[in-house]
Amino acid sequence: MAEIRRLLDTLLPHPRADHDPVTHALNWSAWRSHRQAIARHCHYQKRSSGHEPLLEY
Repeated sequence: MAEIRRLLDTLLPHPRADHDPVTHALNWSAWRSHRQAIARHCHYQKRSSGHEPLLEY
């Protein structure tokens, strides 16, 4: 939902003249997708390691 909001935000005018909102939104979306892919990979790798973490009380 937040990504859709950010992409739609590019349609609104921004006060800075040197800021290209379309380029910024596309770059941010690509960066976020990349980070999510890294997190997903790490999550799957950790869960497939074959052992449960030791819990200490």
